[in-house]
Amino acid sequence: MTYPHPPTRCTKDLAKPVTDEDIANAAQWYEANQGRIASALPVTVGGTTYTERWQQRFDRETLPQWRAGKLSPTLTRASVYAALRRLYRGMEKQS
Repeated sequence: MTYPHPPTRCTKDLAKPVTDEDIANAAQWYEANQGRIASALPVTVGGTTYTERWQQRFDRETLPQWRAGKLSPTLTRASVYAALRRLYRGMEKQS
């Protein structure tokens, strides 16, 4: 099964900084694919295991904090953009 991916994943030059638009695109991908993600869990990639608990916490805490502007740019890049990028890669490998 092929999953759509965060729009920046396939073309993002990792030497360039992650923009607010990149983060918003990754969050949009996540929201559009929540059901597929839930069905694929658990997903392990690079030593990180994404579980149902991770998804619940991401939905309940991480996304609302990001939307409210309560996460620093560094934390946002790590806990939203990078986390979703890794999750996508793990799902891609499972398919």
